[in-house]
Amino acid sequence: MKKIALFFVVVGCLVGLTALVLTMSSDGTFGSAKLSLGGPGRLVARAAEKPEAEKELDRPGAAREALPKPAHGMRKVQRSSNSARSSARFELSYPVFSGEGAEALNAGVSKKLCAMLENETSPEAAADGFVKQHAAFVAEFPGSASSWRFAATVTCEGSVANLVCLKMSHHGYAGGAHGFQGSAYVLFDSSTGEEVEWQDTVSPDMMRELTETAEKYFRAGRGLSANEDLNDAGYWFEKGFTLDEAEVGLTSVGLIVHFNPYTIASYAQGSTTYTIPMEELLGVIGVQYALAGELGDAF
Repeated sequence: MKKIALFFVVVGCLVGLTALVLTMSSDGTFGSAKLSLGGPGRLVARAAEKPEAEKELDRPGAAREALPKPAHGMRKVQRSSNSARSSARFELSYPVFSGEGAEALNAGVSKKLCAMLENETSPEAAADGFVKQHAAFVAEFPGSASSWRFAATVTCEGSVANLVCLKMSHHGYAGGAHGFQGSAYVLFDSSTGEEVEWQDTVSPDMMRELTETAEKYFRAGRGLSANEDLNDAGYWFEKGFTLDEAEVGLTSVGLIVHFNPYTIASYAQGSTTYTIPMEELLGVIGVQYALAGELGDAF
């Protein structure tokens, strides 16, 4: 009888613990982004597990549908000029958000855009300045005048918890041996419009593990073996693989890692972009961001 009674006590405790874990996971609020999933977070991750029929989609690298992106439209800014010998053209498109918190978010995006365009006033002022600079160049060097081009596109890649992830890409030519190009990923707090550093979404004691995972995906994407020396393969990692030169974004699907041309290899190597699935980031990315893809997006 004592053994039977003890059995029911143990079962009751387990049922109570399971109920507590499921209750904790229902609203997705587990504190700041710097918390680790090392403790109860792992229990929550298991409690939120999907049915057997859907588990195949949860394996690392499997296709996974992103949650809806924040509501937004696109604004375009265009300027151009033509002369007998050359021309200039400026093109920019970027998202304008709507809904709750949109004013602060749009202000944050505009501020970042002005920094990228090296103009403190507005994207329109940057467009006007580009055309004027070309006109001044033509006037000063009429014999070597060349056409200038600048095109930039800002896209919303997705969101997770309170974060919105934008990709800012640009390319063009303004004299010299060749043109320029590059992409940056930027995270914004949707409620304040403030920029959030991607490092702040990572549990501080898990940065090394994230770097090792990122290297695994980098090697796979570039066709390198696990033991192949990166420098011998033509990459500029003096002290081993690092994310110091990477552009990093975060959505409910996972962590986006992008290396621009010239940052880790010659221009001929081009850029490198890959995504580490969120399933591999549990325990690495802070709780409120890592679980948002399972428990519902803030938007």
